[in-house]
Amino acid sequence: MTNGWARSVAAAVAVVGSAALPVSALVLHPAGDGAVVTRPADAVVGQWLGSNQASLVVVSPDYAVTTQHQGGGIGTLVSIDGTQYKVNAITNHPTADLRVVKLVTLADTPANLTDFVSIYTDTDEAGQTAVFGGYGEGRGSAVAGGYNWAGAGSRSLRWGSNVIDNTGTAGANDVLIADFDSHANGALGEATLATGDSGGGYFLFDSGEWKVAALHRAVANPGQALYSPTPEYIDGVRLSSYSTFINGVVPEPTSGALLLGTLIGLSARRRRA
Repeated sequence: MTNGWARSVAAAVAVVGSAALPVSALVLHPAGDGAVVTRPADAVVGQWLGSNQASLVVVSPDYAVTTQHQGGGIGTLVSIDGTQYKVNAITNHPTADLRVVKLVTLADTPANLTDFVSIYTDTDEAGQTAVFGGYGEGRGSAVAGGYNWAGAGSRSLRWGSNVIDNTGTAGANDVLIADFDSHANGALGEATLATGDSGGGYFLFDSGEWKVAALHRAVANPGQALYSPTPEYIDGVRLSSYSTFINGVVPEPTSGALLLGTLIGLSARRRRA
């Protein structure tokens, strides 16, 4: 596996004075690879199959949330923890880069996924350290103040971390804002985004369970992950702003669920908040 990780993000938008372009993978500093041990189960992040191969986050036994800009439609296949499922229905938010998708098996039976996360509904995200997850390009060759993205062949599920610096708006979206700091100044496993990461998650551990606080949407630099001289801008669709919309589409699980394990390889059912 290529070092680093990347995800696809939204189409170009002007944010904080710079062009924020779609990204598809997470990219980490060399010393950050494998550093994020406490994190959600791998099975809560999936990948759209087809031309874009971006990411999604599972939020109930049969539903996932993701971004709209990555494309895909009813009948598109997704892969979750090595198993393929089919998109059965899509509900797009009328303004935000957000969609809720219903998943079924290839035989058109309920997906019945057992690993899923709740939506983070509190509005205290700024200042917290989030775990990033997504299927995107990894770290490529070094350049001045950063790294090239490693290309489509490097796409894989990767995990990293970043501090949520602020909240704001980007176009029609409420967003959580972070940046890609140097290894010396960043979080453990400091990460930024690349192509394929769009629709992956910002995860926070809250009240004994993992919750998804945002969906990867945009990054400042196409093709490169730069931390110097200015840390690279990153944002994600802020789900606390859209929890009513999501919960209006996604039914409550029919049975109680325990939180997913916090260590690699340890997982269990989770209940929605």
